[in-house]
Amino acid sequence: MGNMALRRSAQGVAKSNSVAVRSPISLSLVLLLCLALVDSSTAQVDTTISQQESQSVVLPCPVDAEKCGKLHSLNWFKGDDRIAAMLLGDSNVTSVNKEFDERVTVEQNPYRLVIKDLKIADEDIYLCDTTFFIPEETCDNFNGYRIELRVLVPPTEVVILDAKGDRIENGSVVGPMQERQSLKATCTVRNTRPQPEVSWFRGTKRLTTYSPTHDLVDGLYTSTLELDWTLSREDLAQDIECRVKSAAIPNVAVTKFSVDLQVRPTSIDINGVKHHTVQGSKVVLTCDIHGARPAVNLTWYNTTTVISSGENEISEVRTKSLEKSDGTFHTQSELIFNATRFENDRVFRCEAENIVLQINREKPISSALTLEVLYPPVVKVSPSAITANTSEIVLLIVNTLQTQPL
Repeated sequence: MGNMALRRSAQGVAKSNSVAVRSPISLSLVLLLCLALVDSSTAQVDTTISQQESQSVVLPCPVDAEKCGKLHSLNWFKGDDRIAAMLLGDSNVTSVNKEFDERVTVEQNPYRLVIKDLKIADEDIYLCDTTFFIPEETCDNFNGYRIELRVLVPPTEVVILDAKGDRIENGSVVGPMQERQSLKATCTVRNTRPQPEVSWFRGTKRLTTYSPTHDLVDGLYTSTLELDWTLSREDLAQDIECRVKSAAIPNVAVTKFSVDLQVRPTSIDINGVKHHTVQGSKVVLTCDIHGARPAVNLTWYNTTTVISSGENEISEVRTKSLEKSDGTFHTQSELIFNATRFENDRVFRCEAENIVLQINREKPISSALTLEVLYPPVVKVSPSAITANTSEIVLLIVNTLQTQPL
């Protein structure tokens, strides 16, 4: 109602002797300022404009002469404070508040307010309040045109700190750390506007974190988000990312690091002889260990006796480790020997461990295979020597010491 009354009063002035146009300039401006008392706090915003600090911004003031008639004057308000006015007539008169006169200009054709060297303090609701000589019934501009101006300030930096407060450089590797350990880090976005959205990610997974904190100093936000994450095998070969989303930057800002993660082996398996072997045959037993980082240390046992990894006349051990795409290692070891009757029913065992098992005082993982060796009977004849006469009966005793028939 206040805006409508304002315009009706302005219409009266315009009709009666056209005082608003024919009066001296100073009197006209005084009248214009007196008519421009508008409450801008409750009306709806028509548009929102965002611009970066130190840049220039143009705030439009749409005027539809066909719907509303001839424009008499317009006033620009920042919040509830008038900052500029324009009186139209035979000689256009423009007035700008002294606080803004070096940075603000009022333009026409089209009507707009130009603010140069944008400051954070310029952020506000701006009202273009228009008054017409004889408003047409079709005019729908009685509430003026409101613009929400948002001043954008990109962050000066996005920094990640570790639990000790030391900086983690973008793209660096931290560690080594072990699965089940807690990864603590802090992502800080400094000196930005508006308040940014900060989040932690691992790949496409958003990590559960505490709520962020936002400190506001001189109109600029410094936002901090802590991470307390229990490391697991899923974090292998993955980037831990701090993502910052803000209207002040064109794309999501990403600062990241990865973890040199040490994990336990997940499986061990020994194979090579499916059923049995034959004495004199070459035996190759293969032990495969998967999922460990770093690679495991591997030991072969014949029952309880350690088999040397060095080559010798009896056996040979060949071991190699291959790093996989997820950073874990596949370790494969071959035990090579020629089967004899002495290996029959022996338990061959492959045992493996890495630093994760050692630090956590966990037993090595192992896999075993009982070897079956087929061989000819071993026979002992006694007595070993005898002297006899012809036609004399000789008694020989034959003992089978061990049997594992072929």
